[in-house]
Amino acid sequence: IEHHSVLNSARFLEKSGFAVTYLPVDKNGLVDPQAVEKAINDETILISIIHASPEIGTIQSIEEIGNIAKQKGVLFHTDAVVSAGNIPIDVKALNVDLMSLAAHQFYGPKGAAALYLKGGTRIVPLIYGGIQEGGRRAGTENVPAIVGMGKAAELAKQKMQSRADHVRPLRDKIISTALKIDNVFLTGHPEQRLPGHASFVVEYIEGEAMLLLLAAKGIYSASGSACSSKALKSSPVLLSIGTPVHLAQGSVVFTIGEGTRDEDIDSFNEVFPQTITQLRSISPYAKGWGEMEDPKCTPKK
Repeated sequence: IEHHSVLNSARFLEKSGFAVTYLPVDKNGLVDPQAVEKAINDETILISIIHASPEIGTIQSIEEIGNIAKQKGVLFHTDAVVSAGNIPIDVKALNVDLMSLAAHQFYGPKGAAALYLKGGTRIVPLIYGGIQEGGRRAGTENVPAIVGMGKAAELAKQKMQSRADHVRPLRDKIISTALKIDNVFLTGHPEQRLPGHASFVVEYIEGEAMLLLLAAKGIYSASGSACSSKALKSSPVLLSIGTPVHLAQGSVVFTIGEGTRDEDIDSFNEVFPQTITQLRSISPYAKGWGEMEDPKCTPKK
């Protein structure tokens, strides 16, 4: 369920000799806090659980997991890149020792990010050289981006509730309309999810084709799917929640912002079903997959 920034770091640590435990999630993408507790042993030094998924929108029970980590004396990191600035976050209440966040997720400049470190938490430098950023990351600071991120964070705190109140009903309108279409399924938790996030898998068509046709109508989205080529892989996030490989190819993700209007959603709710109908009309699998799905194509650890 983790972003590649965390997954690939964990894989690098494995190659460096560290033992890494990967925990399963349920059909909504939630990590069971009790599974976290059971996985901790005498050699556990760090736990990392994403706060909210950028692909399926699910918000994890970070506070409960943080309490377990604190009781066990294990450092706890959460990737809060898509949640920071969009939902309330209190690092003390969450019991996190480290937290990642990025400015562009709350209308700040791209390329600016921050790592929260609880007092007394020590890390080795990311880059060796000068003593910038308290000796944790060498190199001249990008002052304009840092200031921009700070201002964006200030505004996000002021407008967080109003932004959430604006996007949540628009998100719900998208979900309500999409789920009326045959063989369209919501991914992620139906309620415990980011306020401006809607994600689906659409059967019998590919996510990439949806992106192209929607973009031609002025609707821009993302897909967790890979192309149908066997050289590319389906989304590991979707596979982790039990989505079949063939269905994971039809993933599409929409996010709503403070500039999104009711009429934008009304237009979307007309275009999206039409796009699905158009693509299914030319899909060789519109009447079913038959034996085309390769049963050997299973998610890897």
